Amino acid sequence: MAQQINTAERTGATGVGETVVPIPITESAESDPRKIPKAIFIDDTDAWVEKYTEDALFGQLNELYQKYKFMEGQLVRNRQNMKVKLPEIKKTLESVALLY
Repeated sequence: MAQQINTAERTGATGVGETVVPIPITESAESDPRKIPKAIFIDDTDAWVEKYTEDALFGQLNELYQKYKFMEGQLVRNRQNMKVKLPEIKKTLESVALLY
């Protein structure tokens, strides 16, 4: 089942009678504990561009890319913090082992 991003594409060049068509570019991440959306693979890019227009599709894909970059940055920071804490954790473990 595809999950829709909040951003939506508007069809119609005149602005009269415009309809909002959500673009399904991710799958639900219900089984993932981090709730990271899984991007779908677009087989026929030409058909997607014809169906949703370049601007709307580019906007949503760019928004999704920015979300992934943010999550990547958080993961890198967490990994660096753990590397800094590891020697202290090892010392604490050795102290506990000595007391035991």
